[in-house]
Amino acid sequence: MTPCSVQPPDIANGSYVELKEARLAMYNCSNEFRLGGPSNLTCVPSSDGKDTWLPDPDPECVANQNCSEIDLKHGGYEGDCCSPGHNVTFYCDDERFHLVGAEEATCQENGAWSAMIPICEDTYCKDPGVSPEGHRLIVLKNEAYEGECCPPETTIYYECNYGYNLEGEKNIRCGLNGNWSDHRPMCR
Repeated sequence: MTPCSVQPPDIANGSYVELKEARLAMYNCSNEFRLGGPSNLTCVPSSDGKDTWLPDPDPECVANQNCSEIDLKHGGYEGDCCSPGHNVTFYCDDERFHLVGAEEATCQENGAWSAMIPICEDTYCKDPGVSPEGHRLIVLKNEAYEGECCPPETTIYYECNYGYNLEGEKNIRCGLNGNWSDHRPMCR
C-alpha cells in the first residue's frame, strides 16, 4: 500500500502519529484538553483521484472544564481539586457532624462532579432551654454535663420550683439524629 499523498490535518493543542503504510493517523491531545470527534483518520482515495482523510469532521482538542470549588460547611476534602480526572474524599470537621451524601467524587471532563457535594449535618440537639419557674440537670454517660448543649445521647432532667407543677415528660433525650425524644416540659 502506498503512503497517503497528503499530510493528515494538524490539530490545535494536540498531535498525531501517522502510520504511513497503514494510511492511518492517530490523534491525541495535550494535557488540559480532551479529544472531540474521531481519534483516528484513514487516508482514502477520492473520486477525483486525490487522497483525502476520513471521517469528516476532523478531530479537535477541546479544553477540559474544571469542576466548581468545594465549599463543605463544617468539613472539607482530601485530594486534588478541581481538574477533570481528580478524585476527592469528603470529611466532616469533628464528631459533632455526620457526613450525609457521597463520600467521594470525581471531577468529570464536562466540569461536573460525579456525585453531589455532601453536607455535614449537625448531630447535636438544639438547646431546648428551661422554664423560668424550673431548673434542669444535663447528663451525658451517667455524669453531669456542662459542655455545649447537647450531644447525642444527652438526657435532660427537669424539675419545677416549689409551688409549680411539671407538665410534660420529666426528662428528654437527644437522639443520634439530632432530635429530642419529646418537647421540653413546662412549669405552671
